[in-house]
Amino acid sequence: LEDWWKDASGALENHRKALPIRENFVPADPHNQRYQRDLSVTYVNIGRALVLRDDVKGGLESNQKGLAIREALFSENPTNADFRRLLAIGYQNDGNYRETLHDMHGALGSFRRKLALDEESFADDPVNAQTREDLGYSCEKMGDLLAEREDYLQALSYYRRALFMYEEVSAVAPQIPRVHYRIIFARTGIAQMQAKRGERTDALAECSKASAWLNEWREDPRLIWQRSVKGELYMRLARAYTALATSPDVPTTEQREHWGAARNMYARSLDMWQDMQKRGMLTGEDSAKPQEVAREIAKCDAPLQR
Repeated sequence: LEDWWKDASGALENHRKALPIRENFVPADPHNQRYQRDLSVTYVNIGRALVLRDDVKGGLESNQKGLAIREALFSENPTNADFRRLLAIGYQNDGNYRETLHDMHGALGSFRRKLALDEESFADDPVNAQTREDLGYSCEKMGDLLAEREDYLQALSYYRRALFMYEEVSAVAPQIPRVHYRIIFARTGIAQMQAKRGERTDALAECSKASAWLNEWREDPRLIWQRSVKGELYMRLARAYTALATSPDVPTTEQREHWGAARNMYARSLDMWQDMQKRGMLTGEDSAKPQEVAREIAKCDAPLQR
């Protein structure tokens, strides 16, 4: 993962060199599913590299080519766990790229397809940590996308299921850092939805749990992806406090406390984005994060200065 962040251009060049070779293998032996699988991987990898270079539309198009191959492979082999997971990853990429392009309807459709595949995998192998983590991520993204549609009750149920899955994985594999931060993503989602629904006491408790998990996580500052994730987590926690501050009928004193907490989280996030900016580590969507967070801090300052 870190190599992709550091040298997306190099990755793109290498995968593009591999593409014509793999494209030639398929017509030479059209029934060889390994050749088809490998070609799909190359298309998907080219898509990922393009997205990291800010060409999200190009990344979406390349991923769709890989996705079409994977759909055909899984259709022919509906019990093949490897083909099913590859197809789920293709839908995951499709959903994430569409979300970046603000196609929320398309993103939701892709994650619904991924969720259905992950449910099948979970039913086949419920004790597999990877299977549970995959299902947890689908639930988390369903929560994000439903929250965008202001369907807070459904979003809350998906975030809760995501948290359950992640905690199950963490219990058996506590050494995996991505599971640690996915727990925080789920908790901040739960907190924000509870705040939106006026469940302030529960939301504040979830914020405290998420903050404790975030403070415990010691990321490696040399790893770009970990710095980026932690910056995003501070932003999500800030949004949860903002939702608390804007909850209906919140007392003025409590409101100011929540605005202050939101500002503090945004300030921590800004420190991380600015540090990455100075070190030339910001890429893709993250490039605009310092300005985005600065605007959110200004929104927090307005009520605090009254």
